[in-house]
Amino acid sequence: MRIKIGSKNSLNEIRGAKRDIYEVLYIMKIAADANHEQIKTDCRAIKGVAIVSSVPKSRKEFGTYEKITYRIKFVPYKTSLKDFLHNLEASFRQLSKFGVTSFVRTSSPRKKES
Repeated sequence: MRIKIGSKNSLNEIRGAKRDIYEVLYIMKIAADANHEQIKTDCRAIKGVAIVSSVPKSRKEFGTYEKITYRIKFVPYKTSLKDFLHNLEASFRQLSKFGVTSFVRTSSPRKKES
């Protein structure tokens, strides 16, 4: 369904812009007492990130920390994939104050839609 408000153009269409959606997986090592929902919310706040969800049955507990695999869908807009991933990982490093101690990319970005 497309929403139109006082215009002939749909709100969900951007003229001349090609939107490629990619998906990538990251394993994050997170402190056991961290707020997981806050971490996902902060990941979603990163420019270009659309969806952040944990992979079912991927959580492994190790006493003081947990490892969780996250599926991240993103739109790099006018940025190369290499630069986008570099910026994404730089943003992940900033999440250390919320309990993310390390992360590793476990898949190459895969194009999901156009």
